[in-house]
Amino acid sequence: MVKCNFCDGKTSLKVKIKFWKIYQCKNCKISFLYPIPEKIEQIYIQKYFERWYLPTYQQRKKYLEKIFLRIEPYISQKGKVLDIGCGIGILLELMREKGFEVIGQDISQFSIESCKKKGFKVYSSINNINSENQFDIITMIDVIAHLKEPSNYLQKCKKLLKPNGFLIIKTPLHSNFFFFITKIFSFIEKSKSILHIPAQIYHFDKNSFFKISKLFDLKLVKIFIIKEFIDKKINFLNIWKFFMEKSLVVILQNGKEK
Repeated sequence: MVKCNFCDGKTSLKVKIKFWKIYQCKNCKISFLYPIPEKIEQIYIQKYFERWYLPTYQQRKKYLEKIFLRIEPYISQKGKVLDIGCGIGILLELMREKGFEVIGQDISQFSIESCKKKGFKVYSSINNINSENQFDIITMIDVIAHLKEPSNYLQKCKKLLKPNGFLIIKTPLHSNFFFFITKIFSFIEKSKSILHIPAQIYHFDKNSFFKISKLFDLKLVKIFIIKEFIDKKINFLNIWKFFMEKSLVVILQNGKEK
């Protein structure tokens, strides 16, 4: 029996594509890929960023600024920020321009070197950040779904946050329709790209974060749905994203719900 990594609950099989399987926890409703891929960090090499991020740097920065404007009314105006999975430093740059003190963390050596060239302090592991209660805001933008053990990261984030500090998460929202289409076309190898297999390990919905907030003693401040980032180039993938792909943005606070 495959158990849930978050709550140790029982699971049921949701989708199968060749040797890849996606299970859903009956308790917290989080879905996850099984087996979890080994050495997932090898995806995030220089070619990955040259393909997906460097050509769209300014577009992505504007997209993140729109998200920030949605978040801004709920968070402190200034403070110390840790961006987990900082990539090539797009959010770090944006937050620094807005007057925040910023620090990054990423497992990609290319990311770390890119950010350091811009003058940012970057850690290769969240476990190397030892001082507790030091951050006003921690961000995880399109990261939590790709972590092997996201529960460990959430526990660490809670320790690193100041009392009443904010944890901001953005992650893909794949509706049941996505799982249905993947299941129907599971005999086609490319069907796994619908759910971003194997890069995306975990799938969350609104109910997942209600459960997560209780599991980690975090206050759920706000949760909203936004459109996914779309490259301006016109192709089938971008048309699909425009009409179908959405993300959840979740604001959690380091304090229990009253």
